[in-house]
Amino acid sequence: MPQHQKVRFGYLPFLVIAVVVPAYIQYLWQYAFPQIPFIFGQAPGIWSGFLFTALALAFWSLDPWRAARPKLLRVFFVLLAILWAWEMLLTVVHGDPYVYGVWLYPLVIMMLFLKVPSRQEVRRSLLFAGWIFSALIIGTRILEIQGVMAEAAISSDLLEFEMENYWLPLSGWLGPDGRWVGPFFHNSQTGNVAAYLVVLGVALRNRSSPVFILVGTLTLLLTSSRTSMVAAAVGVGVAVLIGQYRWNRRIAWPVRIGAAGALAAFAALVALWFSPNLTGRDIYWSYYWDLWRSSPWIGVGITGRGSESPEFFDVNGHNLAVDALGTYGIVAAVLVVLILALSLTLAALSARSGEFIPIAVIITYSTIGLAQSDYNWTVVSVPWLMLLLPVLLASATLNSNVDTLRSPNEQSKGSVLKVDEEEIG
Repeated sequence: MPQHQKVRFGYLPFLVIAVVVPAYIQYLWQYAFPQIPFIFGQAPGIWSGFLFTALALAFWSLDPWRAARPKLLRVFFVLLAILWAWEMLLTVVHGDPYVYGVWLYPLVIMMLFLKVPSRQEVRRSLLFAGWIFSALIIGTRILEIQGVMAEAAISSDLLEFEMENYWLPLSGWLGPDGRWVGPFFHNSQTGNVAAYLVVLGVALRNRSSPVFILVGTLTLLLTSSRTSMVAAAVGVGVAVLIGQYRWNRRIAWPVRIGAAGALAAFAALVALWFSPNLTGRDIYWSYYWDLWRSSPWIGVGITGRGSESPEFFDVNGHNLAVDALGTYGIVAAVLVVLILALSLTLAALSARSGEFIPIAVIITYSTIGLAQSDYNWTVVSVPWLMLLLPVLLASATLNSNVDTLRSPNEQSKGSVLKVDEEEIG
């Protein structure tokens, strides 16, 4: 790509807004500003989701048609669509409640499938997402400290438990007495966003990196989310092991990717073996295993989770596959595993081609998914976005390399990578 050629901003940043901003509006309504109105009987997070998705769709209509490539990306989208359809079918079968936002999910998949974003657009959107996350985290905490916004309330018993059992280095100074809930509904979910910020900052290695790393690290300390801390450490380790550094240039690629995989596997085993409470395998996994055995093919549904033990009604399976297994059965669990495996495959291929952000972020996502499953696959969400964007970047990297090889007028792959880094920096 000639350096003078301008890169289209595209519609993807507006999809990022359509995912992140409605979630934050819902948070504001739920915890700080209950006066935000309902429209047509829909909560603020729902009607704003439709509004911003419509805006993204308007910009999408202006983009040229670009079929999803490579084939693995098409398979990825198909698997997402099948999983959504399966969970929606079982939602009806089980009589589970759902929000109208579920109908935005297939629309977004269709948009991406028919007009897949370019590599430069995805990289810019990842950077854009990082700045949105940083702004929401900083802005929310400042407004809370100034008393403009009320902090999310937690019970006195939970606060006492947190102060006795968690490391809270910023308590009483930058943070509240206990773990900070943050702008994403729960301290673990805010901590997950912080982990993504740290890993993204290390992997990007540009002028935004110090901000992302600083905001992410402070947020990890504020939320004291142990899973997020482990995931951030694993993601950073992977980014350093496989990134382009002087110290590892002479190390063969199979050795580097093998070391990165070994690091992730080792962290998972340590979490499982030495800290069962970290993953919930001592309580939640066994409970969800029993749920699955009671209904292997279709699971028990959302409402069925607490039928035997009411205390588990609002508790997820603390693992992406385990949660799907107990809630929606073996088919859903297999689809989740296939989606994760396909994501890692695309990320590894793109890393081999010189793009290292996807594998670092997706391994971070997978590490979090080992111990948390705070969402399902029927609605767009912030965790879902942090899987989608690196998958799109990995696929677009593979496409750009193929196009470069096909066109003798294009610059070499190494030059393309250099230009992209300059553009996003």
